[in-house]
Amino acid sequence: MTGEPFSFSNWANGEPNDWADNEDALQFTYSEGSWNDIAMAATVPGYIVEYSVNMNPGCDRTAVNPDNGHVYQSVSVPEGVTWDEGYALAQNMGGYLATLTSSQENQFVFDAFP
Repeated sequence: MTGEPFSFSNWANGEPNDWADNEDALQFTYSEGSWNDIAMAATVPGYIVEYSVNMNPGCDRTAVNPDNGHVYQSVSVPEGVTWDEGYALAQNMGGYLATLTSSQENQFVFDAFP
């Protein structure tokens, strides 16, 4: 999404499995910090927005990653949100859906938003 280079992945056991040839979005699982592939139309209870270096969204539920200087914000959507909706909402907020490019960044997000 951001053009940041990475070779990291953290797929859960048996993932990605592209179940029914219809899973092309990534879901960060909070129980393990691992990844699952899901359908783009599936709804999830929230998303993580990542802001570029030194961006301060001025709101609650944020954390600054000391390794890259990026700000992350956890956004809760109890009624559910699809990948496309989360993508558009993150852009409207001035950020983008979090792009986890290293094991350290993955662990930071996992630890920052229990």
